[in-house]
Amino acid sequence: MFRSLFKMILAIIINAVALMIASELLQTFYIESFSYAIIVSIIMTLLNFTIKPILTLFSIPFIMITFGLFIFIINAFILILAQTFTSDVFIMDGFLTALLASIIISFINFIFNSFVKKIA
Repeated sequence: MFRSLFKMILAIIINAVALMIASELLQTFYIESFSYAIIVSIIMTLLNFTIKPILTLFSIPFIMITFGLFIFIINAFILILAQTFTSDVFIMDGFLTALLASIIISFINFIFNSFVKKIA
């Protein structure tokens, strides 16, 4: 039980770091501070557990046609939903920014998670 809780907290922290890196790389993507990045990461985690499976289920044909690249569009939609819950501390300038940020965040999460799996 503690191991799964530790993994979830670590995933939230890694996601917050990825959000901050995306904020530094994209001019139209802004997060006020790391503490707000953790809050956004928690909101995204909740959205990923509740809404993302439904979106993925209904978009299976698009995911198959695009060889999985449609997942980035779903992730961008999750980012936009998270932005609606956090008002002024998390700002994106449109869907293209959300799409680029979702690609950057996914790449960073992949790299961090590959290192964590080797350690744990």
